[in-house]
Amino acid sequence: MVNEVLYDFDLEVILDNDLLRECFSKYLVRTNNNGLLDTLNEINKYMRYIGVNARYQSAIRIIDELLVNGAFKTLPEGPEVANQLKLDFKNCSNLNCPITLFNTPREKIHEALSSTYRSSFLASKDLKKHVDAMIKENKDYLDIMGVKVQRLSIPNDVNIQGFPYNFDKIEITNKDFDNHLNDFKDKDMWDLISKSERGSIHGSKKIFYNEGRGIRKTKEVYKINFPNDVLFASQFSCYSDKKLDGVLHHQLIREIDLGEYKGILVRTLVRMPFPYQDRQCINCVCARRFANGDIFVVKKSLKLPEFKNTSQVQSHVYCGVMLERRPDDKTKMTRTSFIDNHIIAGNPKAIINRIFDNDYVANIEESCFEWTVNVGLQNSILYKTMCQNALMK
Repeated sequence: MVNEVLYDFDLEVILDNDLLRECFSKYLVRTNNNGLLDTLNEINKYMRYIGVNARYQSAIRIIDELLVNGAFKTLPEGPEVANQLKLDFKNCSNLNCPITLFNTPREKIHEALSSTYRSSFLASKDLKKHVDAMIKENKDYLDIMGVKVQRLSIPNDVNIQGFPYNFDKIEITNKDFDNHLNDFKDKDMWDLISKSERGSIHGSKKIFYNEGRGIRKTKEVYKINFPNDVLFASQFSCYSDKKLDGVLHHQLIREIDLGEYKGILVRTLVRMPFPYQDRQCINCVCARRFANGDIFVVKKSLKLPEFKNTSQVQSHVYCGVMLERRPDDKTKMTRTSFIDNHIIAGNPKAIINRIFDNDYVANIEESCFEWTVNVGLQNSILYKTMCQNALMK
């Protein structure tokens, strides 16, 4: 009899949490399937070595003991990947051993662990026992971990539909602007999470669900020492190469008709720390201006077959950004977001490092400065589409 899957943890969550990872490891040992995770652990150690000779000695051990003669050979394409790796390693030495040597084997191991081994673990008594113990310690454990739970496990008094729009339809309407404007104004829906001299982060008191996954809305408020036109252009026009928010690359796809308004379609690749896979968001973006000069931007992610990419996890953001003009050419930036926990694990505290660890505001202002020097507002396609859209009221 197959056990029922009660808690659908992503592999990234399992590997990123020490206690869950230990539970997963013990389960694999108990079922004699620990070879791949052991190999993955060795590859992770290899990638952390700073010295070339240390990597080279580690690579010898991984290839001889773990890849060539280990569980990796049982995977589809495992023998072929192992043989190619041996050929690549012939060009290595204690003076030249690239950190990317094991990228392909690592991806294959990740795929196997994420499918076959994770699936059996999710239905195991090992995981159920672990989760039950964690819930006894903290009743919000599943929400904190950003776990997909079965529909029957979702409370009846919550909003089941977290993202209030069709992922397949390319449009932004007045309803999208109104949704975020209402969130800006509703002070009772937010709990303060953190505050600094330059900004604050808030989380919604209410939990929402998207495809069975617990998420929260977030609200961020920042003080930016640049005019809102410059801030708008540098942050939403895909010309800046600054890696803000962990962003790896923005690709402007095309200018698009969004129904009532004009906008742009953008592909964003997000760099994630290992063991997380990189994320991909396909976003339509629309901007409108108030009569007083304030700017309002709505961004919503889509699921479009033409941009399906198996090497990145599809993530989704539903975001509204208000750029209010302030005296002395400064801006108050307020952002409200539904962010699928493929990015923040359902926990708004995960983005606190924007202010405290990564100096998020300073990065934004540096990007604004580079924009004014190197690009210029007239080159912003989104700015041109904003000028065609009706004013906000």
